[in-house]
Amino acid sequence: MKSNGITKNDEIIHDKHETWELRINSNNLFCATGSSIEIYNITGERTLKLQKSINFGMNIREFCVDVRGVLYARSSWQYVSLYYHPTSVSEMGIVSQINALGGSIIDYCVHDNLLYIAHGYMGLVIYNVTDFTSPVFLSRILIGDSVKHVFVEDSKAYIISDYYPTSYHGFAVVDVSDPVNPKIEVLESGIFTEVLRKVYVSEGYIFVLADDGLYSININGSNVSYEILNVLDLPFDYSMQDGIMHISQPYLVTEISLTIPSSPVLSGLIYTNVFGWSIAAYGNQTFVADGVGGFVRLSFPYPTPTPTITYIISFKIFLFPICFTSILIVVVYLKHKKRTSRK
Repeated sequence: MKSNGITKNDEIIHDKHETWELRINSNNLFCATGSSIEIYNITGERTLKLQKSINFGMNIREFCVDVRGVLYARSSWQYVSLYYHPTSVSEMGIVSQINALGGSIIDYCVHDNLLYIAHGYMGLVIYNVTDFTSPVFLSRILIGDSVKHVFVEDSKAYIISDYYPTSYHGFAVVDVSDPVNPKIEVLESGIFTEVLRKVYVSEGYIFVLADDGLYSININGSNVSYEILNVLDLPFDYSMQDGIMHISQPYLVTEISLTIPSSPVLSGLIYTNVFGWSIAAYGNQTFVADGVGGFVRLSFPYPTPTPTITYIISFKIFLFPICFTSILIVVVYLKHKKRTSRK
């Protein structure tokens, strides 16, 4: 049985439209489905209810939603459109537009009514969107050869950059306490050979999703230390839920506990039948995008246990006395056979 292309069971798949990016805000699931963004209500419903569909006329590349419910969507490399709903998402409409300064708008995020744009070779660009009907340009700062991702926590912006003509990638920490005059605090250029995709920060620890794993970066003054958790392969996106980082990969969702940021722990592996372009976690539900195949909804408790790992450890402990006893019996038997053969 289907409703709006969604089957009614524990693993709900939406195959009506392709889906490339998923975000959750105020009990609503925002889905980039080809040339439109569809908004669903996800509170206590087994069948998702379509609230609004916004048609952009071209493919949606990136989007985010701030705490006020303002939707920032990029349907080309050249501008970001701002949408807002005064009372409900069904009334959402365009209120303003931010044009590129040159080059390409690649990624962006909103923090404390400031819009931070990863603007490719134009660097990091900052706008004041307190009045989202009339965004105000504040500043820009060059970082590396091309800024591709930005995450903001407190008064710091954490940046991923590419460096040309090499295939190396780096990251930077920018002090944005004065958004009119941002200053680079840390610049690690060209130190990663694998593609860096996303950044998250918790209690001063920087977590970077890379194609070869999850990097934990600790900055102490001028000292920068790295650790890598080699449990990931081609991670595309993450979503945080109660201290758990849910990471989407091809046909797999990996859960890593960051409740103690200094000691990240693998807490779960969930195999899926989708490619995992994007992920959004809400309560006991996780939504995973499959690109041309739509998206699925997985339902399970959080944090998900890892019975396989626990079982292997327990199994080895349980087998130890048995194996030891078996070896002892074999040794005694061989000694006995050797003695009898001599006779």
